[in-house]
Amino acid sequence: MCQSDSEHVPRPHPPETAKALLAELIQQACDAALTPAWSPPLALRVEVPIHSVGPLAWLRAQPAGRKTYWSGRENEFAMAGLGAADVLMADDAADSPQMLRKMRGVLSPANPGMRYYGGVGFRPASCETPSWRVFGACQFIVPRFELCVRGGRHFLACNIVLWDSEPEAPPCDDILTELDGVCFPGDDGEPAVPAPLARQDNPDQEGWVVKVKQALAAISRGGAEKVVLARESRFSFPSAFDPLALLARLTQEPDRSYHFCFQPSLSAAFIGASPFRLYLRINRYIQTEAVAGTRGRGRSAETDKELSDQLMQSRKDLHDHRVVVSAVRDMLIALCRAVYVDASLNVLRLRHCQHLYCRIQGLLAHTDSDAALLEALHPTPVTCGHPVEDAGRLIEDIEPFKRGWYGSPVGWIGYDGAEFAVATRAALADGESLSLYSAAGLVYGANPQREWDRAEDTIQVFLRALSPTG
Repeated sequence: MCQSDSEHVPRPHPPETAKALLAELIQQACDAALTPAWSPPLALRVEVPIHSVGPLAWLRAQPAGRKTYWSGRENEFAMAGLGAADVLMADDAADSPQMLRKMRGVLSPANPGMRYYGGVGFRPASCETPSWRVFGACQFIVPRFELCVRGGRHFLACNIVLWDSEPEAPPCDDILTELDGVCFPGDDGEPAVPAPLARQDNPDQEGWVVKVKQALAAISRGGAEKVVLARESRFSFPSAFDPLALLARLTQEPDRSYHFCFQPSLSAAFIGASPFRLYLRINRYIQTEAVAGTRGRGRSAETDKELSDQLMQSRKDLHDHRVVVSAVRDMLIALCRAVYVDASLNVLRLRHCQHLYCRIQGLLAHTDSDAALLEALHPTPVTCGHPVEDAGRLIEDIEPFKRGWYGSPVGWIGYDGAEFAVATRAALADGESLSLYSAAGLVYGANPQREWDRAEDTIQVFLRALSPTG
């Protein structure tokens, strides 16, 4: 008699049962691995199928501590992480490639579910402020405990990473104590987000006009072909609030977006809902995309089509998109044996805005390419400009604030793949304030007021989440 595949799939367990089973697996894994002959680095992962529990709701229910969240754009994968099994951090951007390569000593086919989650700063000096210093120029983490959704199934997991061959004490007891503190949520209803007291833009509209004119003057002198100028909208609140509650509201939007939260401390969290992929790597296959130009969405099908047609016919936006395509293609050619660009140009329609879009694919020369890919593809013309070095210098001279991780790669790296989003539609929660970032791509002839309006279009998803009705 033949058995169906479903009969071989372990059944999910109630949360407390899954927690008890995970404790047993942790003890068994430590006993088997920590023999006198073991050598560092040591990486272990154990996981247990669990009944359906929302990862974000689970993470919000946990006590204070380091928290990490990531969900894919296609809703094919979500991970909520608590604590840290390993943290790799570089304060100097020059150390980032070496740090990324260090991961290869941990990631292996023996633990296919283990991933490092994190991101990098926009420019070498972008994180040199008190608010951003805790994130570092580059930081990646393997969470201690995860509640993840993979292939439609839920898992409770534990990761163990040891770099020291002679730890002061066996780690198992400490890990089991940490596991005791893991709890499971009840029905908390809608996530509560307090209404902001005030909004302050940096620069304000008057200052924006001045900054845009500075950038356009530099462009006219040949300083760059395109500059992406950003602004910071700081919202103040009556008290500190849970950034994960705001992220929970963002996940309710219908847009296909990556959702992420990196919360290295109680008072600091970088959250976002970005529709833009930097790259997806599956072994040697890589996929990225070129996105440029912005229009709002129409209130009717007719006006929406008019805006879409404007985008497809705009000389400024078409030129902007060609610049992005050319830059991304040239970056990939240096790393790939073959590169393919979609023949047709499309419009990427999101809830509050729409963009010009095309897909770019390639076959990498090597699988161990993530450090090189991040170095080559970041910063992108979409968030920086073109040429990126010239545009980056202008941004540092003109913008009145540090971007931190805004406009940078955030994502994960695993043994046989990686995926990164571009951290647009993003905000930094810092105690009783929330800094929301937006930007506009400037080329010769850009109109300052129109670019302000386009930047405002890109943050509507956040403004909606901050409204009392959500």
